[in-house]
Amino acid sequence: MQMKKLTKIRAFSLSCSALFRTLTTSSSPLTPTSSFSLKNVTKSNFEQTLADLADHVKAADFVAVDLEMTGVTSSPWRESFEFDRYDVRYLKVKDSAEKFAVVQFGVCPFRWDPLKLAFVAHPHNFYIFPRQELAADGPSYEFLCQTTSIDFLARYQFDFNACIREGVSYLSRRQEHEALSRLASMYRMERSNVEEVRDSPLINISDVLFSERMKICLNEWRDGLLRNRNADLQFSGKAADSEQFETIFFNMRPALKLNGFTSHQLRLIGLVTKKHFKDLAYVRAFDEGAILQKLIVYTESESDRNNLMFFMCSAGGGEGWVP
Repeated sequence: MQMKKLTKIRAFSLSCSALFRTLTTSSSPLTPTSSFSLKNVTKSNFEQTLADLADHVKAADFVAVDLEMTGVTSSPWRESFEFDRYDVRYLKVKDSAEKFAVVQFGVCPFRWDPLKLAFVAHPHNFYIFPRQELAADGPSYEFLCQTTSIDFLARYQFDFNACIREGVSYLSRRQEHEALSRLASMYRMERSNVEEVRDSPLINISDVLFSERMKICLNEWRDGLLRNRNADLQFSGKAADSEQFETIFFNMRPALKLNGFTSHQLRLIGLVTKKHFKDLAYVRAFDEGAILQKLIVYTESESDRNNLMFFMCSAGGGEGWVP
C-alpha cells in the first residue's frame, strides 16, 4: 500500500513538472480558443512584472513553480530513491539546494475560464543571479556547477548572458541577515563618529591653526604616497619630522599612525579628514597587542573605502570610523 502511494506521488510530481516545462517552452495555444505568451523577467522589468504577476496569482486557481539550477545532486550518495523516507529525501535535496545556484525561477498562475472551458495560463521566467550588489556583502559568493546540468541548459537555449548580466540579484535568508547586520554596524559606526565630530566645532584660533597644520601634513603625506606608488613606502614631509606620525601598513593599505594626540585633537583630525580628503579615512583599531591605534588610512577608491569599512565591521576590532 505504501509502495503504491509513493509511486502515485512521484508520478504526480513528475507530471506537474513536465506540464509546466511544456507550458513555459511551447508557443502553441493551450486550447484552440485560448493562448498565452511566455514573459521573460530581468532586473530591467522586474518591478512592473512583479506587480502584474501578483494580480495573476491572486486570481489563480492554482500556481505552478519550477527552478533551473547549476546542478541537481551534490554527490552520488545523495541521489534520491523511491524507497527513501520523506525526511531523508528532504535532507538530500536540501544539501544540493544549498550548494548549487538557482539561475531561473519559473512561475505560472492558472485560472479556469468557464466560458472557454479552458485554463488561462500566465507563465513567467525570472532570470536570477546571486551577484554582489552591496559593499557590505563581504566575500564573493561561491556555488557549484554540474556539467550535465549546464549542458542541459545550453541544449535548450538557456540565455546565460541574460542570466549573468541582466538577472535579478538575490540573497539567501542567511546572507540577507548577515548583510543587514553589517549594514547596521556600518550605520552605527558612521552615526556615532559624525556626532562625535559635530561636538568639536572650531571655536578658537588654536583649533583653526591645528586643523590647518593637520591638513597640510596629511596632504603632503598623501602626495608623497602618490609620487612613490611603485617605490618603498617613504615620506619626507613635515609630518615625518615628528614622533607623532609613523607610516605603516594597515590591512594591506598605507596608513599614518597617530601618536601622542589628545582626544580633542583626534576629533579635529577626524573632521579634517572627512572634510578635505575623500581618499583618506580616520580609523581606530586594536593592534595585535590589544592596544588601540589611531590611523589615517589611504584608500584608492570608494569601493576600497567600503571594503575597509566592511573589514572594520566584520573583524570586530575597530572602535570607530570617520568616512
